[in-house]
Amino acid sequence: MSTESEFVLEKYGRIVSWAQNYQQFQDPAKWKFAADRNADAWLVACAKANSYTVVTNEKYYPKIR
Repeated sequence: MSTESEFVLEKYGRIVSWAQNYQQFQDPAKWKFAADRNADAWLVACAKANSYTVVTNEKYYPKIR
């Protein structure tokens, strides 16, 4: 699976756009998430493009910014 795939790139753009428009997150967190060397957005994009599920040990913290 390549991050250069047109379908993965389209999903990546949508995911980053969602994060940038989500008001809960502060700008530094948005910038870190969108950085091309940060794997988080790419993992989600690749999973979304291939109908995979990403499983992590992360916990939801409603006040995280």
